[in-house]
Amino acid sequence: MKPFLRGEKINIRLMTRADFPQYLSLSNDVSTMGEHWILSEVRTEESLSAKFSADGYFGDQGGRVLITDHSDRIVGVLIYFKPVYFWEAMELGCRIFLPSDQGKGYATEAVRIFAAFLFESKRIARLQITADPANFAANSVAKRAGFTLDGCIRQALFCRGKMRDQNMWSLLPNEASHLSTLIKS
Repeated sequence: MKPFLRGEKINIRLMTRADFPQYLSLSNDVSTMGEHWILSEVRTEESLSAKFSADGYFGDQGGRVLITDHSDRIVGVLIYFKPVYFWEAMELGCRIFLPSDQGKGYATEAVRIFAAFLFESKRIARLQITADPANFAANSVAKRAGFTLDGCIRQALFCRGKMRDQNMWSLLPNEASHLSTLIKS
């Protein structure tokens, strides 16, 4: 499928049913999740298909888009959702699946591009990212993507058998880059 957002290192595109086998294989591989990714993100093909049937996994309340390299190989996923139903806000999550693709700037570029896209296409007053304070990579992505650390939410997330603190990062529309400066033709 053709990407709708092209960056210098990555593309962002919508998921298709044809992507399900590869996406599920990559996203459900617990050995590559790292210690900070919640295990409840493991999905069945049936649950993925049900959500996909509703809105193509690209709705106003949330969804998932794929991060690919320029040869259309899936390298990661961006997740977005409303953190609180009455806020004019969205939360972003990003995961680069394989260790061989991590540390190359894919996540930072994807977050910057998708944040700009969301601000320019939806009525959003705030984007946020939450990350375990011990998750150096996620906190680094948020900072390099232009997000500001708002503080720490104590004991907010159950992950790997215990409650964990979460750093709260935010980005406002006037702080984001313009989409046209980030995408390639």
